[in-house]
Order: sequence, then C-alpha cells, then structure tokens
Amino acid sequence: MNNFGFIRYTLLLFLLLIVACSTTNTTPKEKSTAIENPSDEILKKYIGKKIIVIGKSVNMKLGAALLLENGTRIWIDKMEGWPIDFYPDEDNAKTLKVTGILIEKNDLPIFVQNENASKAQQGIPVPKETNVEEASKRFLLKKATWSIIK
Repeated sequence: MNNFGFIRYTLLLFLLLIVACSTTNTTPKEKSTAIENPSDEILKKYIGKKIIVIGKSVNMKLGAALLLENGTRIWIDKMEGWPIDFYPDEDNAKTLKVTGILIEKNDLPIFVQNENASKAQQGIPVPKETNVEEASKRFLLKKATWSIIK
C-alpha cells in the first residue's frame, strides 16, 4: 500500500468513526390526550400533560380562553386575547381544537363578600365559608396551538 492509499484508508476510518460516534436527538414527541368536555376534577388528573380540547373562543378580562360545552373555561397561558380570525366578536366566536400542556394557577381575583364594606370590591365575590385557595384556581394551556373547526 503506498502513502496515498494509506492516507485514504486512514481518512475513511476516521470519518466512519466520527459518524459512528455522533448521536442525534431522537426524543419521541409527547403524545396528546384528547379530552371531551372535562370537568375540573378530570382536568386535575392531566396537569402537566399535553391535552387536546374543543370549545368556543372567548376573550375575558384575564385573557384568551376556551369555553367548553359543559361551561368549563380553560385559559391560554400568556395570551391577552384571540387573534381577530379566531374571535371576531362575541356573536361570531369560533369552535377551536386546542392542544397544549395543562397547568393550574391560583390567580383568579376573588374576594370574600363583606356586607359592611364601605367601598365597592373588585373581583369575583365568594361566600365567607369558601376555600379561597380552591376558588382562585384556574386551568391554562401553555405552549398552545389551535385550529378552527367551524
């Protein structure tokens, strides 16, 4: 074997070694679970998981939300309102299929009703015996994607 052949052979082995040692990130995609009209109790089981839900687009004071058939609301994390194509107005809300990771926050603006309060209170009034932490919870979808169904 002459010098040229030896160099070529060594280079080929070197390239094969590089290819054999290189790795690619083959992390499987996280599966989504479709949930039809889930109650709050059912949603709690899916916190931290990727889910798919179907509902009507609504804009609320706390941001963009999805209103399910059963009345459950799921907000879209870090989104103040739907783009105009997805929520032109209240009478023309779109039915959407939304996929995202379900999270829970305790940030609903609630207050315990006080009949003796001299100032008007802001937020959602709840009775005195209400569990304030539980009443302030809401569900959100982070890293959400959506498409119009109708």
